[in-house]
Amino acid sequence: MVRPIDTSIEARGRQVEAYRAMHPSERLRLADEMTAEVRELARSGIRARLGTDASDAAIESELARILHGADVAAALGGRSPAGRR
Repeated sequence: MVRPIDTSIEARGRQVEAYRAMHPSERLRLADEMTAEVRELARSGIRARLGTDASDAAIESELARILHGADVAAALGGRSPAGRR
């Protein structure tokens, strides 16, 4: 088991136990929520780098480039591959 640098071995073990005790649908919901939160953090970072006047389309295009590469971002024309925001 890989231990994150900011979590003790004991805490990581308890976290894994808690995940294993969850119903699969609960784990899926949690994963979806964490993914959405990470994407929002990424958008905030992109917005900070591009400036507050950056359009939502520019932010989504940069997010797509970071996550999926320049070719995919260009093919999508600035839309997020997940189609979510």
